[in-house]
Amino acid sequence: MKKKFVVFGMLAAVMALTGCSNNAGKDSTGNSELDKALAAVEEYNPLDYVTLGEYKGIEVNTYVSDEEIQEKINEELENNATYDEITDRAVASGDTVNIDFVGKHNGEEFQGGSYSGFDLKIGSKSFIEGFEDGLIGVMPGETKELNLKFPEEYKNAPELAGEPVVFTVTVNYIRGEKNEAAFDDAFVTRVTNGEYNTTAEYYDDIKNDLYKSKVSGMADTAFIKVLETSKVSETPQFLVDLMKLRIDASYKAMAKQGNYDNFEEFVTEYYKMDMDSYNVELDKRAKSYVEQQLITEAIAKTEGITISDEEYQEHLQMYLSSNNIESEEEMAKYTAENFASKLEDLIQDAAVLEKVLGVIGDTIVEVSDAPETSKENDDSAEPDSGSAE
Repeated sequence: MKKKFVVFGMLAAVMALTGCSNNAGKDSTGNSELDKALAAVEEYNPLDYVTLGEYKGIEVNTYVSDEEIQEKINEELENNATYDEITDRAVASGDTVNIDFVGKHNGEEFQGGSYSGFDLKIGSKSFIEGFEDGLIGVMPGETKELNLKFPEEYKNAPELAGEPVVFTVTVNYIRGEKNEAAFDDAFVTRVTNGEYNTTAEYYDDIKNDLYKSKVSGMADTAFIKVLETSKVSETPQFLVDLMKLRIDASYKAMAKQGNYDNFEEFVTEYYKMDMDSYNVELDKRAKSYVEQQLITEAIAKTEGITISDEEYQEHLQMYLSSNNIESEEEMAKYTAENFASKLEDLIQDAAVLEKVLGVIGDTIVEVSDAPETSKENDDSAEPDSGSAE
């Protein structure tokens, strides 16, 4: 199986297994499903399940192709396209509207509650309940006050949870047909605010940025190669069951954050699948993540990697800060309730992964060779001009 679901883009809680620990399930987490899954986890040695591929001295190619540069240019063209501005009809469900808004709590503006020139699709559920529906029927140029209430649980700003708020919203226009942008000197000057004035300058800048991105991501790229060359003979069912619980919990947390009361509706709208398909995909993804974790643990065991108390505390403080949570106890409760994970497992595994990536990254061999299939295009030093496709 090609191991393409890498840990970096997923919540670390999803990847938290108990590894070789023998204390799983001893302490209640307050999440009965999690406690049951943890209690079923047996002590195991990852090397019993994994045949490691080479993980040192891996070659990583940082060559930047013309195709990659053109793809980035097309992305910039798409992001900077202009749209017709509709001003002669009222807002309807499904419209994308450009708005200015100011949010006030107890008569005072609150942080993050105001914005000018925001594009909002009506019906996307991007904002709190009542905000988008409250704009239906409003004419461009009109201003409307929306008397709303934040959800009872509002992680982004806990001090506003359950609180009444007033948004003063001006609809600037309804977004109409897209006008494709052209890649020319005028476009470059506009999108770079005059930092560059020619397509050649911008082309070189994009190439340099892509190269820097490849260099900074070499350890991740090498790790993917390790996943592809290592073999996992078996994924223990107790680990798969635990992983399924955690992935499912993370998606349900996403649905909750998106103000979805009905999880099936969230799955249908965001992932375009029914619940049967979702459960099949959940099982596949859980097995893939367990494979990744077993390989990570196998490298850690081979290298004798351990996490000191000081390193644990450093990671704990990082989690507390990034989640705007003050205490370890509160963080543990939040992690168990929302992501079906024990905080200590989450931190331990994140710290181990960081060290494993360090082992892999320290011995990487950088190469910068054009792939065989791209050499015939090497002479094309300038990107295509014209509109994005």
